[in-house]
Amino acid sequence: MAKKRPALWRLALDNIWIVICLVAAGSCLALTVQLLLQTPPLDTPSPNIRLALGVPALFGTLAGLYGLVAGSVLALRRAKERRQANQLRRLQRRVDQLDSLRRGQRARLEELSALREVATVVNQESDFAIIAEKVLELVHGLLEPVESTIFLLDEERDELRPFGQYAEGKFRGEGKVLTRNIPEFSLSEFESHSVICRVHGQELHAIVPLKVEERIPGVLFMVWPTDARPAQEQVEEFNRTRRRLLQEITHHISLAVKTKYLHTKAVVDALTRLYSRSHFNSQMQAAIEYAERTGEGFSLIVADIDHFKHVNDRYGHDTGDVILRKVAKRIRDALRKYDSAYRYGGEEIAILLPRTNMAQALGIGERLRRMVEQRKFRSGEGRLIDVTISVGVSQFKPGDNPETLFKRADQQLYRAKEEGRNRVCPAAA
Repeated sequence: MAKKRPALWRLALDNIWIVICLVAAGSCLALTVQLLLQTPPLDTPSPNIRLALGVPALFGTLAGLYGLVAGSVLALRRAKERRQANQLRRLQRRVDQLDSLRRGQRARLEELSALREVATVVNQESDFAIIAEKVLELVHGLLEPVESTIFLLDEERDELRPFGQYAEGKFRGEGKVLTRNIPEFSLSEFESHSVICRVHGQELHAIVPLKVEERIPGVLFMVWPTDARPAQEQVEEFNRTRRRLLQEITHHISLAVKTKYLHTKAVVDALTRLYSRSHFNSQMQAAIEYAERTGEGFSLIVADIDHFKHVNDRYGHDTGDVILRKVAKRIRDALRKYDSAYRYGGEEIAILLPRTNMAQALGIGERLRRMVEQRKFRSGEGRLIDVTISVGVSQFKPGDNPETLFKRADQQLYRAKEEGRNRVCPAAA
């Protein structure tokens, strides 16, 4: 670091012309006094010579004094201009700071507005698929990723499976997510990191856990393009500009996942992953009320696994549970999006079919029967077991209540069993 110059020396250098004029004026003044009032520095006493030398020296003194005054005026002007320039620079820096603060406040306001929209969606919507779509769309507007995907834990397979994805300006629901393997990571990493951010090839990946109490039933996975900078520098920029907002958004998604998780625990049977009997009762009542209000009918299927007691007695209850779970999954996967299946009790399954008449319901029941019959089911010990189901079908009639509608379908189920099982029987119109 350069040594700082003394103040007087710095002042002299900054006003060199004033110094020169001051020296010149002083020298000329001294010469003038010596020539006019004292013995001149010449070997002659002639007054004419003293006068001839004294007059120019006097004019030199006046010129030096003029230069001194003019230089002082210019120096003062330059000093004033420098002060004004310094003040202007300070004001400009202040303006830049205020502008940066304003932009930061505006960006934060936009973030808070988006977070409020996210919270509103989470609080007002009950369908997690709708929540996921709306929230991921808001995330793209704020953080501008190439792709964002919500993965939820499949407890049957104990693996993360894609639930919804927003990419290329549109949302893709479960089953339509573009194929992409989430980078390997361990849930234990979240014990020390709330966000996992890494550069992977030409992409920057961020994985954020969706926490429900002490469990992690899912993650939010996001992708951004990388550039030529070192990976560590890009990760640091992510932590500085995106991390906090992403965590705030993920908190709201976690609340939605928690609601979905608690709702699932309340209305979904743990073994079959079908809806519970209590949920069936409430949904049946709601379907009847809707049909009476709109005149739009629906149908009910009641199915039962044939000879299920024999399966339990011969192969054991563990094998019976495996068969029941696989049959339930087969039925659940084969239904239309707006149909719903319930474990009514034991191995008995009830299926609500909205906007479906008797002919359509019979077709669905027959399709389900064939799908179960045509597939051999493997027990937990690896045995192949033939399984069939019997099906009873009824259609809503004006004046029906849950008990009468279910009773007609259940009667047809028993009729199917009495007639030899592995068949579909409709209730009388």
